[in-house]
Amino acid sequence: MIRPESFLPRFLFLLFKPNLIRIRMQLEKTAGAIMSAVPKTTPGELLIPIVSEENQKRFPLFIKQSFELCKESKEILEKAKREVEEFIEKGNKNSH
Repeated sequence: MIRPESFLPRFLFLLFKPNLIRIRMQLEKTAGAIMSAVPKTTPGELLIPIVSEENQKRFPLFIKQSFELCKESKEILEKAKREVEEFIEKGNKNSH
């Protein structure tokens, strides 16, 4: 049995945070009831990957980097949309 001390709290938080995990626990353990709390028996029955402490420390950094890259991609997309709209408007003005 793996003890909670084997895991860094931040790693466990990020591991259990995604909606998919919460939904899975709700479907398996609550028999249709929607609960915001995890039943006490659930964590002991979930399969948790064994991850080295070094990788547990790196995991939050990857998550943060992922969010930063998503934000950057949205900004680039918005910039591209504005530029296309401006190009279309200029084309319409020149055709009249």
